[in-house]
Amino acid sequence: MIKKSTLGDQVFQQLASEIVSGRFESGEALREIELASRLNVSRTPVREAIRQLASTGLVEFRVNKGAVVREIEPEQVRQIYHVREALECLAVKLACRNLKTQDFEYLDELVSQVRGSEGEDRRELCNELDLKLHRMIALRSRNPILSDEIDRFNDLMALLRAWTAESEEVLLITLAEHLEIIEALRALDEERSLAAMSLHLRKSADRNAGYIRERAVATNVKNHVCQNTEPQ
Repeated sequence: MIKKSTLGDQVFQQLASEIVSGRFESGEALREIELASRLNVSRTPVREAIRQLASTGLVEFRVNKGAVVREIEPEQVRQIYHVREALECLAVKLACRNLKTQDFEYLDELVSQVRGSEGEDRRELCNELDLKLHRMIALRSRNPILSDEIDRFNDLMALLRAWTAESEEVLLITLAEHLEIIEALRALDEERSLAAMSLHLRKSADRNAGYIRERAVATNVKNHVCQNTEPQ
């Protein structure tokens, strides 16, 4: 059962997680009444969540079928990142006017912890650094509407990250990208900060699109093998 606070956002998180994890098949309809009953909420937050899902590209509306789950494809991941890049670069431009020394204290502590960690601890700390860095930039933009949009895309990226486990090598590459963003922001160098953010998001788009492509190939191979081994 979902707690009855910010229900629309919570239902969005729940459904997005289920879509990314494969609970819903591509093309499957999202029926408000059934979802509301299962999640023990009214239809209103479900309707709101479905609209949010559509805006992120996980769901589309079809004639005579309503809201259905879209197949997660590499190009869709790239499109999500294109929108995210536009939002985050705008946030960087605005944040460079408002950042203060104390904004970096928690990030510096996280970086120190990451460097002293390994294995799953490092993965969790890198994910936290990712979230906190992008969240700080969004907040320091001092534009609540922009910040809310960035938060929504960051939530979706967290789900994709959980679905496409990154190797230790990729974690270190991503950490280096984040460190460059942090140092550029600390210097209040808008041009350098924008370049670092754009590069990071474009590389992330390439990595995640690649994961989706590899997963699709693996699934197709598995399905082919299963079909050929079924008893005649």
